Amino acid sequence: MEALDPTEVIDALMFEGTYVKEIEITPKTKAEFRVRSAKEVNEINRTLGSINPETSLQMSTELGLLTLAYACTLFDGKDLSAMNPYPERYNFFSNYPAPVVSILLRKLTEFDTEVEKALGQDNVENF
Repeated sequence: MEALDPTEVIDALMFEGTYVKEIEITPKTKAEFRVRSAKEVNEINRTLGSINPETSLQMSTELGLLTLAYACTLFDGKDLSAMNPYPERYNFFSNYPAPVVSILLRKLTEFDTEVEKALGQDNVENF
């Protein structure tokens, strides 16, 4: 993934409340990821607690699916934005094969990492 424009990310977060970017998953498949709000992160944690995973592997899997459900608003041409993140989008992604979900989570992690880099100390100080 290419580096994000810090000004674009900071402006979107400050004035729109989130940052959204279309990401190429494969040459034919795209996804749209967005930054989650602090409220949404709390909702993910509360939902994870209510699911009550019994093993660390189950916890990791559930956390990944929940995070993906809150972050992805478009996948493979399907607009998911009108769906509730949990349980609707969660169930949507749960039906995909595990390797597909793993690829999406890897791309989401890359997106989150690039957002963090764009919000680095030097970029924020120079804003």
